[in-house]
Amino acid sequence: MTRRHRRGILLWCAALLVAAATIGAADFTMAVKQVDPAVVTISTGDQSGSGFIFSAEGYVLTNRHVIEVEDADGKAVVTSDPITVKLQNEETIEATISHLSDDHDLCVLKTARTNLPTVQFVSSDRLKAGQDVAVIGAPLGLEHSVTHGIISALSREIEGRSYLQIDATLNDGNSGGPVIDEDGHVIGVTTKATTEGQSLGFAIPSTAVMQFLQAEDLSFSVVLGDAPAAPAATPEAEAPADGEPTPTPAPAAPAPEADAKLRMPASWLVWPIIISFVVALLTAMVVGLIFTRRSPCAATQPTVPMGPQQPMQQPMPPAAPQAPAQQQEDLSDIDIDLH
Repeated sequence: MTRRHRRGILLWCAALLVAAATIGAADFTMAVKQVDPAVVTISTGDQSGSGFIFSAEGYVLTNRHVIEVEDADGKAVVTSDPITVKLQNEETIEATISHLSDDHDLCVLKTARTNLPTVQFVSSDRLKAGQDVAVIGAPLGLEHSVTHGIISALSREIEGRSYLQIDATLNDGNSGGPVIDEDGHVIGVTTKATTEGQSLGFAIPSTAVMQFLQAEDLSFSVVLGDAPAAPAATPEAEAPADGEPTPTPAPAAPAPEADAKLRMPASWLVWPIIISFVVALLTAMVVGLIFTRRSPCAATQPTVPMGPQQPMQQPMPPAAPQAPAQQQEDLSDIDIDLH
């Protein structure tokens, strides 16, 4: 193999490695395309926020403060104004409040529409600090805007509750929107951002969100095996009277099962492409080595430069007859190459 061949193979290897690294990087194009149809814009009175459809029966999840206003005493109360939900296709439908959470800034709205696109949850317990995330919402009324960032911290205690800290840009109107991973799964719900610094946003972890939905007996879609266990109730039993047998507590009713579905992550589609590139490269290298070693290379054979052509000489006069010489073999039919 010549130096030129080695250099060409090395360049191909470098190009394929760069392509593989680019393909393997976090790409949210497919994730956003998968989740965005389920993201909605919620409006009531003169305020608006974001939300997303988690059940095909028409249930929408958002923040509680999106549908709250301040009364005369400055206390947050549920709005009395009509609530509307705007879908991706610009259709606006009315919604009513279905469930409110007292533990988290969460609210479930109910619409009359069914068979709507939905999202799929994944457990936030699987997350890692530094992982790429994206947020979809309507900041300042700009619907279906996407911002990208990472998980800065897995647990930040604020007012006694745990939040995910992310550095994706959040503005007014992002509240209630989904935080997703690169596979298009919801890992949290945006809820607040600090105004004293930059890139300091917070989201309710998806595990806490799913526990709230389970407690309210609402179905949702979750990656297979990621549904959280509902907390077991432990009511205090009355002490039995003397001589009475200790009552056996009745088994707790099973928690409402989430609609567990197995969905292939978008990142799984990348690795077959990378593997195909590597296999093709190795095959080309092996075949090139085999043929290079087997085939003769004329360019590598030594050559002898020809000297300057001798000038043509005048014909000599006929010589005197001599004794017959020994007969020589005729070589006119043999090809002779000059080297």
